[in-house]
Amino acid sequence: MKINNNITRARTNKVPVCVGTIVLSLLIGGCSVLGRFSTDTTGSTTLSSQTLSTMAPTEPTVETDAPAETTLPPINPEAEFVNLLYMELLGREATEDEKNNLVYAMDNNSITVNTVVLSVINSSEFESKRYSDETFINICYKLFMRNIPDVTMQEYWMNLMENGYSRADIIKEFINAEAFRELCSGYGFLPEYDGSSDDFYSSKEAISNITDMEAVQGIGGYVPSTYALTEINSALEALSNRGTKVGFIVLNLQTNQGICYNTDRQFYTASSIKGPFAVSLAKYNPEAAERWNNTITNMLVNSDNDAYTALNDSFRRTYIQQFCEEWGVDPALCVYKYPQLACKDLALLWVGAYNYFEEDEFGDSIGAIMEDPAYSLIHSEFEDVYTTRSKAGWEYDENNSKHNGTADAGIVYTDHGDYLIVIMSTVPRDIEPLRPLLKALENSINEM
Repeated sequence: MKINNNITRARTNKVPVCVGTIVLSLLIGGCSVLGRFSTDTTGSTTLSSQTLSTMAPTEPTVETDAPAETTLPPINPEAEFVNLLYMELLGREATEDEKNNLVYAMDNNSITVNTVVLSVINSSEFESKRYSDETFINICYKLFMRNIPDVTMQEYWMNLMENGYSRADIIKEFINAEAFRELCSGYGFLPEYDGSSDDFYSSKEAISNITDMEAVQGIGGYVPSTYALTEINSALEALSNRGTKVGFIVLNLQTNQGICYNTDRQFYTASSIKGPFAVSLAKYNPEAAERWNNTITNMLVNSDNDAYTALNDSFRRTYIQQFCEEWGVDPALCVYKYPQLACKDLALLWVGAYNYFEEDEFGDSIGAIMEDPAYSLIHSEFEDVYTTRSKAGWEYDENNSKHNGTADAGIVYTDHGDYLIVIMSTVPRDIEPLRPLLKALENSINEM
């Protein structure tokens, strides 16, 4: 814990000086000096040695308007933070005992900032307030975001609660929000970030822990702005009006912050499954992948179905099912050549693909094949600015509506992080209706 022990401030008010007081002081000083004179027998006036010593020249006092420095009592930032929590959550100042006890525990690393917040939230005093959900959100938003939610943001948090988020879930999201971290840093410390890690498997955990709901939600403490959220909701409404179902996940693979919607609903993967299929083959049988390099390239770049069929006939679904097992996807789902998967499933497979691209030289070469596909919404939207690796798929089957769908998934390598994007839908054989949604998600990517 960082604590500022001594803070000095300049006093800005000038002290008025009375001329009469100065004159009086001079007269008193003169009498004091005259009292030290002595007279010898000849009548000559002399100065004693004590007087001479006293009369030795001294540094003159210079009148100045410069303010004098005043040392103030030490300010304890943790105590101020605890008091802020009590004021915002309980409507009163913390007592000296409450501040001292919590600050002592924080200084000795007995508890974290997160624990301090939760201790107040879970207290009987807070529960006795019986705040409505709307009031609860307003209080939390003011404390953690240092702002008042507008109508859009109020609806965002209410939607989360209506879709199954508990108050504890809401608090966790607020604690992980960047705005709260900035608030804490002003007091000299940072909150504990749940699930924060630099390894690839933390992204796997972040996706696996998403609570499915048909409501837009942030991941890892990301709270979308009103503008980003409005654009996303507008795109979703347009798709809904045409009878389209959609799900998406966007995740920064370094910070594990992101945004998602409808993550557990299964969609037809169509040719988007070819990306993870190629990765699994290359990872578990690199020698075979090198021999079949031209076929793999044709399958990934041109989405050639004959190339995919040839690889399936030779290797079946052995490797893709093994890849599913490694990355937390039910292998039974990929018993089919073109399976039905949820956004979560396809996202987990692409986290595995990203891991392979980053850690293996041959994996990087497989990823490079997906940098210039003939058709991909992700690629066409970002190619002018960033490198992308993606694989899209689309299908229309008038005899079986379950096979109607359009999906795109991949990685966008930006200058502020590498982003996983997965969009799946029931849009038949046309990726363009999904472009407004991807543009809206791009706003979130720029905010994270």
